[in-house]
Amino acid sequence: MKKSLLFTFLLSLTACQPHSQKSAFNQGDYKLPFDKWGFVFIDPWKLRTLVTDAIVVDTTGRMYRFHTLDLPGNDPQSIGTWNTKVRSLPGYNIIKNAAPPQYIVLCWDSWVDKKHYETSMFFNKPVWQRMITPLEHNASDGGPLWYNTLLFGLAPGGTVKVWFQASEDDGRENYPITPINMKTLSGDNLDVCKGMSQNIFSKDMAPDTAEFIKGKKYPYGNW
Repeated sequence: MKKSLLFTFLLSLTACQPHSQKSAFNQGDYKLPFDKWGFVFIDPWKLRTLVTDAIVVDTTGRMYRFHTLDLPGNDPQSIGTWNTKVRSLPGYNIIKNAAPPQYIVLCWDSWVDKKHYETSMFFNKPVWQRMITPLEHNASDGGPLWYNTLLFGLAPGGTVKVWFQASEDDGRENYPITPINMKTLSGDNLDVCKGMSQNIFSKDMAPDTAEFIKGKKYPYGNW
């Protein structure tokens, strides 16, 4: 079954969350050493976005859907390029008793682009292995640390960057992830995210954003 058809089918099921479905993409069982993991969002300074929906399928085929997520953290140090030590505090989205992520779809709006985007991506064994392997350094209490938070950077042009967020705010850089087959759709090509826009771009651009991008070349940085 094609990916888009599979998720059209899954999304037509009852709205109760999570759903238990046999996964067409099951790669094996990766037992996590922690009871929950989560994901957060960040966007470049003054280049605001809004994630309207997020759909997660873990390695067991279990599906989770999140609606009306909080605004991403807007990082004042992400100007022209991503701050690799950025932390996103608001809107931590938790998945309990879940296996590692296998497939994620993000539905999001961009104020600057005046577009609604659909970004989908697969994760593979190196990502899952990284999640079940303790970090090389320990927590302040001497206990093990794990990568249990995905950080998504959302930028103009529908560009998405993914990291494991550093477990402690100790100045360490986030760990970059390269998903498989990541693609971003918009306009008439939208599939899963069709009709999910909040139409934030129908409003006038904030004066501080308009002033910030004045004289700058789109997409206002290397994302």
